[in-house]
Amino acid sequence: MGRNAATFCEVESIGRPLLVSLLIFAALALSPAVATSVDDLSFAQWSSLPGWVKESVTKGDPASHYAVCLCLNPFYQRGDFDGDGRADYAVLVTNRRDGKRGILIVHQRDHSVHVIGAGHPLGAGGDDFKWMDAWRVADRSPSKSDGLVVEKTEAASALIWWDGKRYRWSQRGD
Repeated sequence: MGRNAATFCEVESIGRPLLVSLLIFAALALSPAVATSVDDLSFAQWSSLPGWVKESVTKGDPASHYAVCLCLNPFYQRGDFDGDGRADYAVLVTNRRDGKRGILIVHQRDHSVHVIGAGHPLGAGGDDFKWMDAWRVADRSPSKSDGLVVEKTEAASALIWWDGKRYRWSQRGD
C-alpha cells in the first residue's frame, strides 16, 4: 500500500499544475478573441479573405478604430449585401476604444465600409452586438439583396439589409 500511496502522491503533485494549466488554457480558449492586429489572425484566417477586404479592414479609419473579432465562427460572412451582383463581405469587429462589438461590411463595388454596432446603433440591436451568438447570410432580403440574420439563439433574431442607401433592421422574433 505504501508504494501505491507514494505513486498516487507523485502523480497528484505533478497533476495539479497540469490541471491548473489546462483550466487556464480552456478559459482563454473560451473567451472571446479579439485580433488587435492582422498579425493576431492565423495564416488560414487571413488567407480566407480577398485582398480588397484585407485592405479595407487594415488601412485608414477602419484599422485605427476597429479590430477583427474572432468571437464567433465564422468571423466573416460573404453575400451580395448591396444587390449589385458582386460578393460583399461582413466581418465581425470590436471597437478599439470601448470594446463594443459589431459588424463591418465592405461593398466590393466601391470598397465602401459600413459599420453596424461597435458604437453605431442599429434598431433593437443597439450599438454593441456582444449579445449576438450566431449569424448567417439570408438570401434575398426585402431589397432584393442578401441580408444578415443576427441572433441570440433561442431568444431573438433580426434581419439586417441594405435599402440602397443604408442598412436597416427588421426584428424577426424575441
